[in-house]
Amino acid sequence: MIYTQIVILGISVALIIGSIFLVSKFQTWFVKNRLLLLSIFLFSGLLLYAVGYLLKYPHSEVSAILMAIFSTGRMLVLENDFESIASGVADFPQFHFLFALVMTLSMLTVGMVALSYTGYRVLCKIQLGFLKIVTWKKQVFIFSELNERALILAKDIKLQHKKSILIFFVPAIEEEEAQLELEKEASQKGFFVISLQNDLAKEVMSLCRQFRKKKLFLFFISEEEMCNIANCSEVAETYHKKKFLMKEIDTYLWIHSNDYAVLLNQENYQFMEIHAINESELAVRKLFSEMMLTTKEEAQLKVCLVGFHHIAEHILKNIISLLQAQNRTIKIILLQEDVVNQSAVFFNQNPEIAKVAEFSFVEKKENTKEYFLYLEELISSLDYVFYVNQNLTALTELYRLKQRNCAKTKICCYFAEKPEYEKMLSTKPFAGIHFFGNWQELYVDDLIIDEKLDCLAKGFHKYYSELYQDERRWEDISLFEKQSNRALALSIQTKLQGIGLCYKVGTSIALYEEKIKEKELLLQLTKEEHLRWNAFYFSNGWRTLALDLKNPVNKKAVTKEHICLVSFEELITIGEVFGKDYQEADRHLMINLGKVLQQAGFGIEKLKS
Repeated sequence: MIYTQIVILGISVALIIGSIFLVSKFQTWFVKNRLLLLSIFLFSGLLLYAVGYLLKYPHSEVSAILMAIFSTGRMLVLENDFESIASGVADFPQFHFLFALVMTLSMLTVGMVALSYTGYRVLCKIQLGFLKIVTWKKQVFIFSELNERALILAKDIKLQHKKSILIFFVPAIEEEEAQLELEKEASQKGFFVISLQNDLAKEVMSLCRQFRKKKLFLFFISEEEMCNIANCSEVAETYHKKKFLMKEIDTYLWIHSNDYAVLLNQENYQFMEIHAINESELAVRKLFSEMMLTTKEEAQLKVCLVGFHHIAEHILKNIISLLQAQNRTIKIILLQEDVVNQSAVFFNQNPEIAKVAEFSFVEKKENTKEYFLYLEELISSLDYVFYVNQNLTALTELYRLKQRNCAKTKICCYFAEKPEYEKMLSTKPFAGIHFFGNWQELYVDDLIIDEKLDCLAKGFHKYYSELYQDERRWEDISLFEKQSNRALALSIQTKLQGIGLCYKVGTSIALYEEKIKEKELLLQLTKEEHLRWNAFYFSNGWRTLALDLKNPVNKKAVTKEHICLVSFEELITIGEVFGKDYQEADRHLMINLGKVLQQAGFGIEKLKS
């Protein structure tokens, strides 16, 4: 008897827990259909009561129906009147079963409907409680905040990593309507929306501890960069205080500053692999990974940058680095009202950048007569124009000037809010312009988390680690070193295009292996790689370190000085002092470039015209 009661109690508890889990897991479907379900079970109850009362009072149909309606109403307060009709259905055991089933389902549905009206935050917390105990999902993505950027990224992550858990922290007090709409959408997508009850760092570390056996990703994605850095630092401090074992966590910070490598020193975050989400850098990196930069044989490559703000710095760094070639100068014209003062910080931070490019500063107010007259004279001589001022009127006139003068100039235009102009930008007048920078296209998994460029960058890190016997992993090196490897990775397609090749996902590197046997080609690529390396360092604030024969050192990272920031020919003299062949490092890389690509999952093909 006791055993039977225990079994019944166990089944009852399991039914309730199972119902709560199903409702929390499929809350979107349940919220949409809860009233329909409740109506179905109430109507089923009404039919059963009507049959029961009619069997008990066969000569009083009206009374039986009214009693059935009254008894059905009691189902809403989780009661039943089975005793009132029991004598009438004593000979029908199937009725007993149907009655018990409908009453149970009705009870559970009423309870779950009441629970669903407490809000999706409560249901998310309940489901998360289940998942902390039992989950087969391998990856957990935790966002410190729910905003539009975070939600766009989360949607794409879910498409690429279906067996994953995505969690958003939101303020305990519900905010304005727009925020509530985001929460509702996140909940409908199956993401977890959790109210912050305590300090963010403590809540994040609590989740990390509970899911520590999973692969964890943290996102500090507030639009206030210092808030992201502070929250990340607090999580690191909380971890060191608690001192529990945990796998290394991939941590992503939204940051606006272009000099984020200084702010995010990897040494301060020992259990995290720090990644920066910098919209300007992502936009430019995406641009140059998609657009084929034509490397002409002319002695001078002429580029005009119209406008100067955060995006312009990344454009300058990349075009200077990517377009380096022997016996060529890169002339860059900066066109903007008060451009000398607007670009002063950039050129002060990169004092020796003029060693790798010639700069002209032209101060013209946009959409003035002088501005258009200057562009009219200039347009035919330009190889590239990068327009970053997001002014449709000025852009239209710029394109007309190109068409009227039959110029072969390539125009690239930055628009952060492209959807607002989608119809206009897709029309014929803008057909020949390469648009980039739409931030809604940047928050995707394969650009931020599983970026192909990083696969190749990690391959170069491994190559140099083996070459210089450096035991540090990719996760251990500084952000600047990661940037350096990414810049090298980004330059490879341009290098290959210059010799009629390109890399794609694959395995064969035979074409490159054959070409690199040509001594002249090997020397050309070797020199160009050194020029590119110089350009990258000079455009990131480094200077040439003066040679001190009494106390020779090859670099000073604190003051951003390096002994090898000299011409390719001067490397011989530098190498004699340090007993190293610095030219050989670049040569060795070019010889083994195909193998590095192959190890990263890429093959080399002939470039299609």
